[in-house]
Amino acid sequence: MRISDQIGIHLGSDKPEQVKVFCKGQVYTHVRTYTVINKLQQELVANGWYFDVVMRGAITCGLTEEYCWRLFEHMYRLQKYQFQPNLQLESKYY
Repeated sequence: MRISDQIGIHLGSDKPEQVKVFCKGQVYTHVRTYTVINKLQQELVANGWYFDVVMRGAITCGLTEEYCWRLFEHMYRLQKYQFQPNLQLESKYY
């Protein structure tokens, strides 16, 4: 099973693409990314496993500590909102 199958990417709203990534003098070919085709009006809540994957990826990629904390807080708020829908969600993240 591919990782994209595990996280449910192929739902008809994302298009997989192959790209080259240039970072610190290295070239990474055949990197898979996804382009949103039909963006939903409301963001879906990541499950615990995918939450961890996103956070590990952000840290591994060397994103700033500030950005990683903002990402964490955003995803955490989405999860909390799922169980307490009367909370106000702010979209400071994007």
